[in-house]
Amino acid sequence: MKLAVSQVVPSYLARYNLYGTLIHKQGLLMSGTLIIVSGLSGAGKTTIVEKCIAQSGVGVRVITCTTRRARGTEVDGKDYRFLSPEDYESKLAANEFAEHASVYGNRYGTLSADIRAARENSPLAFLITDVQGAEVIGRTYPEARSIFISIPRNEFAQRLTKRGESPEEVERRLGEVEAELLKARSFDVVMENKLEQLETSIRYFLSCVNRWRAIDELADEYLVTAN
Repeated sequence: MKLAVSQVVPSYLARYNLYGTLIHKQGLLMSGTLIIVSGLSGAGKTTIVEKCIAQSGVGVRVITCTTRRARGTEVDGKDYRFLSPEDYESKLAANEFAEHASVYGNRYGTLSADIRAARENSPLAFLITDVQGAEVIGRTYPEARSIFISIPRNEFAQRLTKRGESPEEVERRLGEVEAELLKARSFDVVMENKLEQLETSIRYFLSCVNRWRAIDELADEYLVTAN
């Protein structure tokens, strides 16, 4: 996708004007586009990201850390980095996390080194995190793009139950929906992933990603000239 300067959304150029020097000094120029993906529990965030990577043949997912136990067929190093509370605290004390938070009684975090490695090795780096983590990552990496994936309210409890969550856990997460939807307003894009419409959601998600990457490539050219 080729875009002329006149086609680039002014707010993106303004963002690059504001952070151009910072990006250049941190060595982020020409690095992979960082896409922050968040959303409601059970919205299909990981599925959409992995399908997007598979269909486009481009991109990697930044693997986040957690102290919770693995569910079902989850694999350490593929789905999450499953850490003991002691290992987690050690990395936290060493300031290795770009973001970290407690969510539903468990600890989560993303290692700065993992974000850097993903961006160095791929044009696209997808970071799936909760809304708290997305807010922190957005401040730390102002050049990142963000997308919030929602689901119809009548499907929320159904999806969580199907995923194996207890009735108590489903009830607790239902109570968090309103707060998370309010925070979704700060994301670049908010989309809804309805049941039986996964392919439509993937196409829309991919169209956003492709446009952002094209804009970043043009902005990189702009920054090289400006600096």
